[in-house]
Amino acid sequence: MSKITNKIRSGFTIIEVSIFLGITALIFIGMIAGVNSSLTQNHYEDDVRSVTEFLQDAFSKVTSVENDRKGNSEKAIYGKFITFGEAMDFSGNTTRNNGTIFIYDVVGDIAETDTGNTIESLRNLNAKVTRARADNPALVEFAGVADTFQTRWGSTIEKTDVTTGITADVLKAGLLIVRSPATGSIFTYVIPYSTIVANSAAKIIEINTFKVMDYSESDDRLLNALNNNLFSIEDLDICINMEHKVYGGKRKNIRVKAMARSSADVQVIPLDSADNRCK
Repeated sequence: MSKITNKIRSGFTIIEVSIFLGITALIFIGMIAGVNSSLTQNHYEDDVRSVTEFLQDAFSKVTSVENDRKGNSEKAIYGKFITFGEAMDFSGNTTRNNGTIFIYDVVGDIAETDTGNTIESLRNLNAKVTRARADNPALVEFAGVADTFQTRWGSTIEKTDVTTGITADVLKAGLLIVRSPATGSIFTYVIPYSTIVANSAAKIIEINTFKVMDYSESDDRLLNALNNNLFSIEDLDICINMEHKVYGGKRKNIRVKAMARSSADVQVIPLDSADNRCK
């Protein structure tokens, strides 16, 4: 019998089997890593899309706003106030503010005449998101409907400039989308991160503190912001991140354009665009 035949009948050596198993394991690990990377990217893109659609839907709701659903015929809903980075949820518990957005009805007196520009009109009409409770005026409740949005896959909502750590990068900002009491046209105003941090009224977006603390009606955050001229006309850039696991740590940029008039003014800036402010 030939030597070749003897080798075939003797089977694989331990070294050959070890090499085969090692190569198989490497291929398997590579496949798993590829699948995990693809899933993470899909989850990230889903969060980017859902945040974008949430903001676009807010414009649609302001455009087709209905009467005060709490049955107060002496009040009107003028739009939505959206906050980023609030520290508490509706139950007074610490929230995952790095991925939570809050949205509130803006409720004010009914306008009978043109009271000036939009911000001035809202101020004159006592536009607010909270009001004194009928059963206990020392406490407040939401003047209209309040709701939250939470990223499904844990993506964080961050500001443009990166500092250190996820908490430090959390976006704190306010977005006011309203119909002009005079013309019905849609206008958008921003309380930027820099204003919230630098202003003495830094808690203006912490609306949910009303649920666990005593305040008078005049302490409404939105009304204070209107009275103190804290709103500005500028782009609101929202950076979406997922622990720097996607696209080499680059973050996608959702932008609400300055003086946005419709959902079309909420856009996702291409990742590699020179206009992406979230790099």
